Amino acid sequence: MVDNEISEVRRSEEGQSREELLSEIQQAFIRGADLYFERRIREIAEERRIRVAAIREQVKNNVSKQKKRWASSQSEAEKIRRKERRNRKKARKTLKMDMKRLKKRNWIPFREFKDAFAIHSQIQSYSGPELDGARDDGPILPVYEFSSNAKNKKKKKHHKGYGHGNIEKRSRTN
Repeated sequence: MVDNEISEVRRSEEGQSREELLSEIQQAFIRGADLYFERRIREIAEERRIRVAAIREQVKNNVSKQKKRWASSQSEAEKIRRKERRNRKKARKTLKMDMKRLKKRNWIPFREFKDAFAIHSQIQSYSGPELDGARDDGPILPVYEFSSNAKNKKKKKHHKGYGHGNIEKRSRTN
């Protein structure tokens, strides 16, 4: 701006009219103002770009932190689910083993009791005191018969419509 003023003073010394000098000063002022505002606009735009870049970086960091938090919580939840599944499996296994143990424990004494009871009842019936007419009717003590089939056999499933209780299906040949 100082250079412009010096050049204008030289021109005035050369004898230009006052109006021409004022118009040149106005034009120089306008050019200087334009340059200043252009520079200022560029600075403002650069500041804005820097602010937007910082905001974008912050958002990016926040999103990555959220993703990490989400992934860690998902992995923790998966670990918990696996642990619960393992515990349920162990519980089922122990329950199954306990049931097997109980069945075995109860079945063997029952079988022994059944055999011993049948033998003792027969012995008593044959060696018991003879009463009048008791031998003709049978033993004094009743003899209980047991089947030796195990109770834990799987039962067949009866489906409707396959001959199990469905009269209409069986009588179609009429």
